[in-house]
Amino acid sequence: MPHERREHRIDLAGAVLFVAALVPLMLALTWAGDRHAWGSPLIIAFLVGGGAAAVAFVVVERRAPEPLVPLHLFAHHVIRIATATHFFVGTSNFIVALFLPLAVQVVAGGSATDGGLALMPISVMITLVATVVGRSVARTGHYRFYPAAGNAAMAVGMLLLATIGPDSTRWEIWSATAVVGIGLGAGSAVLNLSIQNVAPYRDVGVATSVGQFSRTLGQVIGPAIANTLILRSFDRNLGAGLSPDQRDQIDVAAIRDDVSELDELAPELADAATEAFRTAFQLGFRLAAAFAAVACLIALFLPHVPLRST
Repeated sequence: MPHERREHRIDLAGAVLFVAALVPLMLALTWAGDRHAWGSPLIIAFLVGGGAAAVAFVVVERRAPEPLVPLHLFAHHVIRIATATHFFVGTSNFIVALFLPLAVQVVAGGSATDGGLALMPISVMITLVATVVGRSVARTGHYRFYPAAGNAAMAVGMLLLATIGPDSTRWEIWSATAVVGIGLGAGSAVLNLSIQNVAPYRDVGVATSVGQFSRTLGQVIGPAIANTLILRSFDRNLGAGLSPDQRDQIDVAAIRDDVSELDELAPELADAATEAFRTAFQLGFRLAAAFAAVACLIALFLPHVPLRST
């Protein structure tokens, strides 16, 4: 086949700065509030260093002949809206993925298997709903409604998860996670479609990757914020009901690693710890619902662009 050879320039400076920005920021957001305090010198150094590298990355990408991330993509309203929605979807759904199994074990008294199975309805409903939505979009060509409706459903499902308590049944928890899965299935794939529908053909791959990276970034930031709030809420509520001596008998880190440690506590201490965890997880799931609501509001501004025929 005849072909035309073209010379390309690899954006090495952009790649180096991208890693230099991403790694310290990811480490800071992952460790802050857990291994290190948010105000610790290490976390501050990572945030400042990563932020400076991110600014330098943007400057370099604006000048690069073949940038790693073409910034001109963000000039399109659809890509901006879809990428921002991706981010808040990531912050929301990963809070559930990380904290729901632990909430099922500690608060609802389930086993580790129950905690894992609680996430199964999300996967099942994503597959089923995404298939139905995909067929509908292919048939009608209309997709603008789905991201907003899907994120609204996610918010409702996460508010239902915030009601988990010692008396919650498996079916009640599965019903809530099924609603979350319906929301994810309705909105997620359509966001990728909306980006691919407007991106220049030569940039379709990188445009899709930018959207997915935005979600991945949200999956780091959301749980980091939730983890900090959950731990602070737990400490505050536990300290309010126990004496300092009783509080010192509870190893929070050990319980987070192995919830069976609750069985080793005296009954009054175990009950106090379980109630403190219930309140803390309730706050975490409400935060996830708030992120999903923000994603819904942003998605409302997603314009309808007719699907390409080629």
